[in-house]
Amino acid sequence: MKHGDTLEEIYFDDCAVLYDFCMMEENVDACALPRDTLVHREGDTSLYGSFEKRWHHIFDLFAEKLPKLRHFRIGRSNWYPNIPFEQEKDIKIGLYYNRYMCCYDGYGPSPYMEGEDPKQLTNLENGWRPSPECDDEDRAALRKLLAKLGQSVQESYSNEQFGDRIVDLVERR
Repeated sequence: MKHGDTLEEIYFDDCAVLYDFCMMEENVDACALPRDTLVHREGDTSLYGSFEKRWHHIFDLFAEKLPKLRHFRIGRSNWYPNIPFEQEKDIKIGLYYNRYMCCYDGYGPSPYMEGEDPKQLTNLENGWRPSPECDDEDRAALRKLLAKLGQSVQESYSNEQFGDRIVDLVERR
């Protein structure tokens, strides 16, 4: 891991892990992944790929491979009216539901989308994949990382300005 011996602070403000993606056939040459890792899904001409890396893997990696890490934040800050430079330490820690996103080329206005709630998804129309269900694993790994750093956090809170409701570190919908 680059900078593993020197990195002391990490701030993830509204940051997501990409878990599934699709490239339209005419755009596949722009994809950096090897073409043999992409597959067609039933009834669709686009090419798809999935990633297995989850936040709990990343938190565990940070705990293991970043010996100088002293401060860590993941969550969301107030971006209104400007990008909140120099306010990183104010990010309220929380595992928001949009911490996992998919990217489907050809969808708009943005191809980056928050995954559907797996409990509400009844079928996988057009190859859509639901968000990973790993709240418990993410929560446990985040707690382990924060404990290693000696950080304590408010594990439940509401942000009425944005309608966020964090319970036991995880956003409730």
